[in-house]
Amino acid sequence: MAKKSWTFELDQKEHTIDLEHSSLWTKRRIYLDGILKEEKTSFFDIGSRNIIQIGRHTCTVLIGTNNGLTYNYDLLIDEVSVKTGKEKSPAEPLPSWLWALLLIYFPIIISIVFDVAVSIVIVGLGFFPCAIVGWNKTLSKTAKISICAVITVVSYISVYFLVLRPFFESYK
Repeated sequence: MAKKSWTFELDQKEHTIDLEHSSLWTKRRIYLDGILKEEKTSFFDIGSRNIIQIGRHTCTVLIGTNNGLTYNYDLLIDEVSVKTGKEKSPAEPLPSWLWALLLIYFPIIISIVFDVAVSIVIVGLGFFPCAIVGWNKTLSKTAKISICAVITVVSYISVYFLVLRPFFESYK
């Protein structure tokens, strides 16, 4: 479990924000001056903005990832990074076309309920790389959609060869 701590002064009072973040089960806990302010567990962590109010100030704990495996952390106080001292714009959400792609993966989960583990792995190997491609700022939208279309086709072919084909051959 990664731990990060920031100590800072606001309105002549010292404060500490502590973050505990586990990428294994993507669990995070955020404490303000030793008091638990937020605890959340999710299946897959693609980053988050966690807001804590201290008086009239807004503190934002940023958890970011470039690949879904490694994470970086920053604290913004009134939208200014403690790490860089510069104003930081909000993280971009997943593009809407990428959420539409998730709907394409949904039938895999529904139609392959007899082998849930394999279908979850295949969807994970398909959708999450597409999410990473979707956040890439160096690729054009056309390139992103093309790459994700190829990943999707490979995922569907994998479903056929790893799940459906062996299932139907077992009834011959």
